[in-house]
Amino acid sequence: MNDARSNLAYFPWVVVLGAYTGARIGEIVDARLEDFRRLDPHSNGAVPVMVVEKYEGRSIKTEQARRKIPLHPDVEALGLWDYIASRQNRGETMLLDCPKKSGSRSKAASQRFTKYTQRVGVHQERIKVFHSFRHAFKTRLEGHIAKSDVDLVIGHKREDTTGGVYTHPFEVPVHRHYEGIKQLNFGLDIPALRELLQSGK
Repeated sequence: MNDARSNLAYFPWVVVLGAYTGARIGEIVDARLEDFRRLDPHSNGAVPVMVVEKYEGRSIKTEQARRKIPLHPDVEALGLWDYIASRQNRGETMLLDCPKKSGSRSKAASQRFTKYTQRVGVHQERIKVFHSFRHAFKTRLEGHIAKSDVDLVIGHKREDTTGGVYTHPFEVPVHRHYEGIKQLNFGLDIPALRELLQSGK
């Protein structure tokens, strides 16, 4: 990944954030540094979040996709804030240096992920794809918070049982979601993975 010809230093963070946030690949590769907040002021001022929001040059899939995703403690332990600080010091505004393909970062990252899974021998067409992180995150989280709240975290419409009116994710205190997300355990070697991630700072 440190080979300048391949420009893949961004790639491990795409995978980590996909697994730990359930975010769509486009939401990750189009994220700005300012979209990561160490302490969300609307949630007891104590929850780190990734904000998914529309901005000039970036669209989102649906209105419900606008949301705040609490960040798992592992993501912080992997050095996210140090990584962000290093990019800020270099004058960067985007979280990742993901290249574009046909004008799209998500297309480039999706193709890179496919090539990677093929190379390591785990690729299964339409079965093991980047979107699988989203499904896995949702399934695991349903064991810790209400299914309707899971929908808010991953950006799906949440139906109100009394009248079919959805609650917008920005209106929900995310600290209650954070308590559930903290329970997720992926069994990773965090120190080794942190070293890998920091090699691409």
